[in-house]
Amino acid sequence: MCFSYSVHQVQNKLPFDPNNLQIPIPGFFFSGFEHPKLPICTASKKWELAQWGLIPSWADDPEKQSEIQKVTLNARSETAFEKPAFKDAWSRRPCIVVANGFFEWQHQGKLRVPYYISRKTDDFLWFGGLYEDIKINNQWQRTYTILTTEARGIMSEIHNAKNRMPVMLHGDTLGQWLHGNVEERQELCRPQATEFLHAHPVNPLLNKNSINRNASWAIESYQKPQTELPF
Repeated sequence: MCFSYSVHQVQNKLPFDPNNLQIPIPGFFFSGFEHPKLPICTASKKWELAQWGLIPSWADDPEKQSEIQKVTLNARSETAFEKPAFKDAWSRRPCIVVANGFFEWQHQGKLRVPYYISRKTDDFLWFGGLYEDIKINNQWQRTYTILTTEARGIMSEIHNAKNRMPVMLHGDTLGQWLHGNVEERQELCRPQATEFLHAHPVNPLLNKNSINRNASWAIESYQKPQTELPF
């Protein structure tokens, strides 16, 4: 799955049209459970901020909207076409979600060890997503979800409990994702090699949602301190 990621590079490095977009600052750690507004790109090829957690158009009750949004941060690419919350967006509203990197937790016995995953090169990651427009408190709001697929390579080693990873697009497939048909998008969702990814453990303080995790230390490599010998 993908429930937290970072996006902190300057907007003029984005493809297509980043005009009038302000990437949130500092942007090192965003938790989907806080439903932040983060950059997505739709078929218009314009970047904009949308709220993480897709709310389908048929959810017209505020309480229902809130409950649905808690469980729509991600959508399984294998079943999105048939799920009530996603099937309309799957057929008509693809989007690209941009990230510098994302976070996953490796289970080591009783421990949950956080990792930061990014490209080996200093580039953005592109996630396949879906979006929906919904009226919330009498105002139109754009919401989105990140599609996931079966983990491969380094991701299957890190996310060893759920064995999932975000659907990742390459630069030459972004246009196809936005303007292709559903069969083409489904093909882009298949598991792929992960040699282009780099991962390192990060500070276990990320396990504490009671502190401010949106700081540079969240993505820095962390090595567990050596226990001092008693002599």
